Amino acid sequence: MFLCLSTLPSISMSIYAVSFQEDWEGQAQSICRTAVKGQVSVTGLDGLTCSFCDKVLHGYHSWLRHENQHRGIYNHNCPTCGKGFPTKMHLRGHMFHHTGIKDFQCDLCDKQFAYKHLLTRHILQSH
Repeated sequence: MFLCLSTLPSISMSIYAVSFQEDWEGQAQSICRTAVKGQVSVTGLDGLTCSFCDKVLHGYHSWLRHENQHRGIYNHNCPTCGKGFPTKMHLRGHMFHHTGIKDFQCDLCDKQFAYKHLLTRHILQSH
């Protein structure tokens, strides 16, 4: 048994342990058991499981951001109105409401967008 200290956040969480089990091909599979607010979630090769809704997320930061949204914890706050956002990208898009500046511009028609994914969709659908 090894303690799983580096892969899990310390926010309201106690870490039990990591054990290794052999899967049917004989490869080592890491199982990490954690208790979050009294619930146990198990993670392995399939990803990290949300302790609130059982959604499986692939990647530690995606999992942490998702769990923080359930908790109402937003690390990126608007300096103008104080509204919180889960990512810098969401905050950057929100800032358009205060500044009117759209940071993403189409090189083909000069149309502007607050979010990069909207520009990408525009290019794929319009050009």
